[in-house]
Amino acid sequence: MNRYLATRLAALVPTLLLVSVLAFALTQLAGGDPAREAVEQSGGGIATSELIAELRSRWGLNDAPPVRYARWLGSALRGDLGESYLTKRPVARELLSAFPATVLLAAAALGIAAALGIPLGVLAALRRDTWVDHACRVLAVAAAAVPGFWLGLLLIVLFAEVLGWLPAGGFGLDAHLAMPALALGAVSGASVARLVRSSLLDILELEFVRSAYARGLGPWRVTWRHALPNALAPAVTFLGLRFGDLLGGAVVIETIFAWPGVGRVVLTAVSGRDLPVIAGFVLIAGVIFVVVNLAVDVIYVALDPRVRLG
Repeated sequence: MNRYLATRLAALVPTLLLVSVLAFALTQLAGGDPAREAVEQSGGGIATSELIAELRSRWGLNDAPPVRYARWLGSALRGDLGESYLTKRPVARELLSAFPATVLLAAAALGIAAALGIPLGVLAALRRDTWVDHACRVLAVAAAAVPGFWLGLLLIVLFAEVLGWLPAGGFGLDAHLAMPALALGAVSGASVARLVRSSLLDILELEFVRSAYARGLGPWRVTWRHALPNALAPAVTFLGLRFGDLLGGAVVIETIFAWPGVGRVVLTAVSGRDLPVIAGFVLIAGVIFVVVNLAVDVIYVALDPRVRLG
C-alpha cells in the first residue's frame, strides 16, 4: 500500500501542473480587454486610455503569456491567486470563503446518493426479475431522467409552500440543507443503484459466493459481508467522480435555494470576465478533483483484495 501511495502521489505532480496550465489557458482564450471591462462594470467612470493602461500595467497584462503564467503559478504556490478585477479582494479569500458551503452541499448530496442507491441496488439484485426488481429499476430510471433544477423547484413547492416543513432557501446545517442536497443527490442515487445492482449480480455468480452459501451462511450475510464490498468499487468510483462534478456544477441548485456557495461567485466572475477568479476556481477545483480521485483509488484498493494483491 505504501508503494502504491508513493506512486500515485508522484503522478499527482504532472497532473496538477497540467491543471494549472489549463486554468491559465482558459483565461487567455477569452477575448476583449479585462481592464476596460473591469472599469465599465465597476462604475469607476469613463474607461480612458490612461486608466486602462494603468490597470494593464498593474495587473501585468502587457507581458507575454508565458511570463504571466510563470508569475501566476509562482504566486499560486504561495497561496496567492491574485486580486479580483471586480471586487479588488484577494481571489483566494473570495473562493475559500465560499468553497466550504459548496463542499458541504456536495458531500451531503453524495451521502444521500449512497443512502438511497446502495440499498435499492442490493434489493433489486437479491430480488432479480421480480416486481421488486422492476420497481427499483423504474424508480432509478425515472430519478435519473429528472433534471436537478426541476426537482429542486418541485421540492420547494411541496415542502416549503404546500406543507411548510422546510425553508425555501438559505444556508444552514439543519433543514436548509435537506432540499438542495436531495435535489443534487437523487440523480446520483439512481446511477448508484443501477451500478450496484449490475455489479452485485456479477459478484453473486462467483465461486467464493457459492462457497459461502455451501457453508450454510444466509443470503443477507453473504451479500452484505462478502459480496457487497467487492461490488461497491464501481459505485465508489462513480461517487468520487461525481463529487468533482458537483463542485463546479451545483451553481443552478445554489441559485434556486439561495445557497451561498462558490457557484454564485464563479457565475458573477464569468458574467463580469473576472479572469483571476475564474482561473483560481479552475485551479482549486482541479486540485480537489485530483485529491478526491486519489482517495477513491485508495478506497478501491481497500475494498477489493484482488486489486490489493495485484
